[in-house]
Order: sequence, then structure tokens, then C-alpha cells
Amino acid sequence: MGKDPAFLFYHHDFLIGTAFMSLEERGAYITILSHMAAQEGYLSDKEIKVVCVGFDYSNLLESKFKFDETIGKYFNKRLLEEIEKRKKFTQSRLNNLHKASHMDAHTESRMVNRDRDVNEIESGTTKKNVYAVFEESVLVLWNEFCDKYPVLSKVKEITGKRRDKLKKRFEVVSFKDFSKILDCISQQQFLLGKNERNWRVSFDWLIENDTNYIKILEKKYANQETEADAARLKEKYKL
Repeated sequence: MGKDPAFLFYHHDFLIGTAFMSLEERGAYITILSHMAAQEGYLSDKEIKVVCVGFDYSNLLESKFKFDETIGKYFNKRLLEEIEKRKKFTQSRLNNLHKASHMDAHTESRMVNRDRDVNEIESGTTKKNVYAVFEESVLVLWNEFCDKYPVLSKVKEITGKRRDKLKKRFEVVSFKDFSKILDCISQQQFLLGKNERNWRVSFDWLIENDTNYIKILEKKYANQETEADAARLKEKYKL
């Protein structure tokens, strides 16, 4: 049997697993995985250098790959699992062919109709899938930000009214760069409790409307740590 030309690619898992990578890092990551799949799941450091010529892939190796000292090559645990699953699936299909050498017309027609229905459903839910990835990424990013700034409160889950508000923010391009919003928060101490009321930004306040996060991006709260400035902001922004 020749080399398998494919492996299962779970786009949702990939998007979540690479949420904190740059586009360049994502490109290098999927390229390395593809070459590994073509080589039964393993690549040497020399081979990876050729694949990623001109790109510093050291952080990728540390976070996404492991080194097999017995053969001196790197591998990705999830990829090896998917390759093995694929082999078993392919073998099971071959075994089934021996049991039934042909498919009756009725069965084939049902399968065609099923595939058509699945395609229609998937095309109609693409936007929902994109939002689901966005929601999960936002939740992860916010809670990791709270780990860095413990004065802020983490979010356990996004349901009900909270989801409705987040979906509205999802429609706005400027909100989708959530990492930038968090970075701007870190640069404005007022939002981290440095004010006369010890008020601090919360996830719910952030997604409440289309203006709160814009103020953060515009750094309206920068250099407002004194009590006098805090009082002025309290009146101006109705905190």
C-alpha cells in the first residue's frame, strides 16, 4: 500500500490551538505537520530547517512537537494518532470491499442524497462555526489575561444574555482583535483598579455595548490614576 495522501484535519481544534500564534507561525505549523504526515509522522531538525527556511521555528518545536531520542526526529502526538486512525479506517474499508464487491443502486442513491444534505447544512452553519471559535478564543484570552492581572474576574462560561451581547460585538471588525483590546487594558491602570473606587474593568462591562471597548482602544482611561481624574471620569463616563 502506498503512502496515505491525507489525514483528518479538525479545523476547530486547529483554530483554538493556534489562537495565540501569528499568521506566519500558523503557516509554519501546518507546513511542518503536512511534511511530517508525508514522512509517516516524523521529521529531523535538518528536514524542518529546510521546510522552514528563513523562519525561527524554535518556539513551535517547544510548544507543539516532541523529540524521539531513539530515532532522532521530532513528532506531533496528535498527528501520529490521526495517522494511525486513518490507517485503521483504510484497512477496515478494504476489508469491507472483500465482503461486498458492489453497492446496489438504491444504497448509492441514499448516500448521494445524504452527502448533499450534509453539504447544505454545513454551508448554512459556517457562520455559526466561526462564531463558536471566536467565542471560545475570547474566553481563553480573557481568563489568561486575568491570570496575569488577578485583580480582574475570570469568566466561567458564556451563556444567555452574555452570549447575545458578544454576538453583537462579533459583528464589529474592531472587536475581533480581542488581543489588542486586552493589550490596551494593560496600558491603562485606571481599568485595573487604580482609581478612587478601586473600580476595574469586567468582561461583562467590556461587551455591554459598542462604546466601552472603543474607549479602551482609544485609551480614554490612560493616565487617569489620581483621585481628581478618577472623579472626573466617573462623571463623564457614568461608571
